[in-house]
Parts: sequence; C-alpha cells; structure tokens
Amino acid sequence: IEADLSVVAEFTEKLRADFGFETDMKHFAIFGRCESCTAARDAEPES
Repeated sequence: IEADLSVVAEFTEKLRADFGFETDMKHFAIFGRCESCTAARDAEPES
C-alpha cells in the first residue's frame, strides 16, 4: 500500500532525535498481510 508520510512522522522524528538519523522515505518496506489475507489464513484448518 501507499500511505501518507504523516503515518510515520512520529517514528521518523524519534529516529532523528534518538540517533541523528535522517530518513529517506522514498522507499520504506514493511512486510505483513492485509486484513483479507490474514482472515483467509486464520480460517484455514491447522495441519
């Protein structure tokens, strides 16, 4: 998904304040599953 940078504003400010790290938010990957995929996976019987 593409999210507005305001979603990560607190995180990037903490990186700057704590570590002096200036983020480049042109590409930022977070791995996971969307709501639909999570529901489908949770509905599968365990083997």
